[in-house]
Amino acid sequence: MLIRYQGEVVGVVGATRYGLAPTLHGCAWPAVDQRRVSAVCEWALEVRQATGSEPGRLPGDHRVG
Repeated sequence: MLIRYQGEVVGVVGATRYGLAPTLHGCAWPAVDQRRVSAVCEWALEVRQATGSEPGRLPGDHRVG
């Protein structure tokens, strides 16, 4: 699942971990923005672990495609 912040992709959340975009680790992003994105990624992992689905999907939803 892609994580967007201020219109840019800044992270990716997988099944058991997440990663932040390299530009987010650089000087262009203040530390408070890094903490905000990290908090959202950690929340998404907790939702996925608790429900077995990514945020925004119900456990019974089926993927199309």
